[in-house]
Amino acid sequence: MKYHKFCCYKPYPSSLIKKEIESPYLVLNELFTKRTMKDFQNGLWTLQRNVYKDHEWKNYDPADLYILCYDLIRLTDTLWLINKYSPGLSSPLNSIPDESSDSELMDSLNMLFARLGNKDPHKEKDKGQTVLSNFFDNNYNGFNRSDIYSYLQLALDASYMQSNKYDYFSTQDNDLASDFFNISELITEGYKIYQYGAHMFPDLLSCKETKFAIDYDRPTLLSYECLAKPSDVAEDFFTYSLDINHINTGLKAWKKLLYENNFWKKANNPGNLIHLQECLVKLIETIWLMHQKGELQSYQNNYKAANEALSIAKNYSSEEQINPFLAIQSFFTFKKMHKWKMLLHKWLTYSLSNSEKITPKNQHKTELAFRQLLKFIEATHLLMHSPKQTDNSIN
Repeated sequence: MKYHKFCCYKPYPSSLIKKEIESPYLVLNELFTKRTMKDFQNGLWTLQRNVYKDHEWKNYDPADLYILCYDLIRLTDTLWLINKYSPGLSSPLNSIPDESSDSELMDSLNMLFARLGNKDPHKEKDKGQTVLSNFFDNNYNGFNRSDIYSYLQLALDASYMQSNKYDYFSTQDNDLASDFFNISELITEGYKIYQYGAHMFPDLLSCKETKFAIDYDRPTLLSYECLAKPSDVAEDFFTYSLDINHINTGLKAWKKLLYENNFWKKANNPGNLIHLQECLVKLIETIWLMHQKGELQSYQNNYKAANEALSIAKNYSSEEQINPFLAIQSFFTFKKMHKWKMLLHKWLTYSLSNSEKITPKNQHKTELAFRQLLKFIEATHLLMHSPKQTDNSIN
């Protein structure tokens, strides 16, 4: 399979299941039934206020801001499909004609600036451009998704980075303001299109974008470079992303948040959980991809068990200590990759919420899943960082 087509920065849907890609109206109906357009807009500007104002998020449930951002991405993905397959549903891009009697005088005046790059006032504008085509001509879905989650981490006061958080995300005030106004316009346009009714929407049963559906196993967060050489991501993961020495305690803390009410009323930095979930999804996608490419077996063949390395894998069977690849196989047998990603999304929502929590009847399943996740992470570390049986490098 050519995995490069799944690059996270390419323009394609990344948050829709197959039936939603086939019938985009389902998504708009869900989003605008859940909240009115006014509530959608208010939520967007609440997010912006949280980005700029320290500790403003304390006045809200962090899960609500996360769900808002997830819905914004789903809206963007849906409107991208509509723009591609039913562009006529979008409104013509607004232009304000100069109808004053002095328009010729202004044209003459503006020609003074022609050498400075001033546009010819008589140049014909693209009359076929719409609100959606204008947005997607200037905004790639992939970068838009990345920006929304960056803004969410800023709003929820993420603190995992060593530098200033605004510098870390390279956020400039003019870009951020422009992004929010563009998204606001997209919400308004989405609602207008939704009001046309289901009969106006196309059936996309055979469109090629169904291969990007999130209810199938495929990468969603990996760049071209990562897709081409996933081993680089796996080998560097515990150097630049998560500390293996604190994985056990860190996952236990995250699991506890699934059950604890009102935690964020007294705690800080919920944005760190957004980063944690993203790191875990990238690791899962990377190891899955290496497995698909047959690259993991070479690591297992060169693996040599060492007491120091095995000290972090206390829950392993004797066979798994000799062959950590078994723990990875068990992980993907327990759940397929796309279901793991859906489960992490669910855990993130519950752990960010002050009130919505996992019910006790599901506690046993949650314990099993966390145990599988811990063993998977430890197995990855063992294969990537333990002493090798030979001195041969792994290609």
